[in-house]
Amino acid sequence: MTAGTRERFEQYLWTVRDRLARDDRILGLVGMGSTAERHRVDEWSDHDLALVVAKVHLGAGKARRGETLAASALLRGDAVTHLLTAVAALSHVDNRADYLDPRRRIELTRPDLATSLTDALRLDEVALARRLLDLVGSLAGDRPECPHAALAVLRARHGWG
Repeated sequence: MTAGTRERFEQYLWTVRDRLARDDRILGLVGMGSTAERHRVDEWSDHDLALVVAKVHLGAGKARRGETLAASALLRGDAVTHLLTAVAALSHVDNRADYLDPRRRIELTRPDLATSLTDALRLDEVALARRLLDLVGSLAGDRPECPHAALAVLRARHGWG
């Protein structure tokens, strides 16, 4: 690899980061693959990035605005699916799991989480948003992959301490 390859890789990454920083819907940017492990960068490397967006934030906001149906779709659909996808990605391989649809068989692979989510889904949209945020925090623990600062911003923004 040439020095120019790494330089171009880094420059592009910082350009993307700077552009995304202007969008208040984006809470974080997570690098994966060679983006996270820069020593692996070569001329074939691409930028594997995941955006951390305000799923829960948008759902709570829509609920507070009175857009219950839109809030429900974001929280009960997208937010729950994304939460379970993250759990599946960070969990040990379990032959009982359905990795194409992380909502399936969760009662077998993570009964504690299934119970928590089932209870949360019975709540109104604002309470559900708060419970989902709490679940993310408790599931993540001190894992560095979790955007803890973003969770704190969402809690403060919605007055959830």
